[in-house]
Amino acid sequence: MLTRINGSKLPSWREIIEPHPDVAQGRYLNAEFAADLSQVARGEGAFEYRDPVEFFARTYVTEGMKGLLIQALKRFGGQDGEPVLQLKTAFGGGKTHSLITLYHIAKAGKDLMQNAYAKSILNVGVEPKFENARVAVFTNNTLDAVQGHIVEEDVHIHTIWGELAYRLGGRAGYEMVRANDEKFIAPTDEIFKPVLASAAPALILVDELADYCNK
Repeated sequence: MLTRINGSKLPSWREIIEPHPDVAQGRYLNAEFAADLSQVARGEGAFEYRDPVEFFARTYVTEGMKGLLIQALKRFGGQDGEPVLQLKTAFGGGKTHSLITLYHIAKAGKDLMQNAYAKSILNVGVEPKFENARVAVFTNNTLDAVQGHIVEEDVHIHTIWGELAYRLGGRAGYEMVRANDEKFIAPTDEIFKPVLASAAPALILVDELADYCNK
């Protein structure tokens, strides 16, 4: 198939672009294209998302994602990166995929430079210098809005603040906000800042928060 543009014949994109083998062979599942940050954080879900090597091999970095990575890496390195970033994309615009990218970068740190795919993605003038970062993930599926969940025998988390504190600082982090969590009261800056300071470098990823609040 040829397309004529201004008198020139151009081949069809089908003759130039080769689909991924699982697509060409009809082995893909629609569910695999539904990125789930909470599953990745639990080490579950499709291999293509939870395995960093496979994930980066399949990831195309857009200009928007590259800007996000630069800001995050600068912040991890103690530079002037933005401390809080809000992703504004339309439905299906790659927001969750970007969050998963940040998750893998934070967990692997400078070891990512040993990954050829990740190294090309991180070719943005800023490299990860840290070993790894503490990562707290909160999505609409992380915590039951009424019952919370039990993570240790005597640690029953009730709120987003308790969840973030526990994921960042473990048992010690949770104890800093236990009283607030058990009474369903948001902690003040004075209480929560020590949690962040003790976990640095740290990354908090929040996805589908409106759905959780609606519950």
